[in-house]
Amino acid sequence: MQVQVYLRISRADLASKTLSRMQELDDDDALTHLAHVNINLFEGGEQKATEALEILEEMCAANDTVLLRNLMAVAHMQLHQFTPAFKILHKCRDMAKQSEIETPSCTLINAMTCLQHLNKGSQTLDKLFEELKKNEPDHPFVIRKEAMEQLFDKVAQKIKV
Repeated sequence: MQVQVYLRISRADLASKTLSRMQELDDDDALTHLAHVNINLFEGGEQKATEALEILEEMCAANDTVLLRNLMAVAHMQLHQFTPAFKILHKCRDMAKQSEIETPSCTLINAMTCLQHLNKGSQTLDKLFEELKKNEPDHPFVIRKEAMEQLFDKVAQKIKV
């Protein structure tokens, strides 16, 4: 959790120091691996995203979860591999349905991002957004998107030709 806090306040240096201490204690622990993945994804770049992807593939082989797969999709997105990322996110949605849980908001938002980068699926985008809005109406993404749409409509009214 300390690593996440440091990353949240953009202190990757302190997060890396914490990771080093975690690795000294137990390099093979799942939390150590997750901390490493989060730091790599935060720092970005092809090498870091590829390394995060390798770690996540190993972790998923041992214990496949929706959130681990979602992190895999994020790594693919950082590598500009939006088609594989979208396929992984589709699998996340299937896994959530099989587990009878709601699809996590991060999965829906990342799927929308992939579709936008692939220039596909305005109907699918709307469907995913409606699902997110239904599941989490107070999610910051929902609030910001609706505010932007209202602002756009307001400005568009002034510009009518």
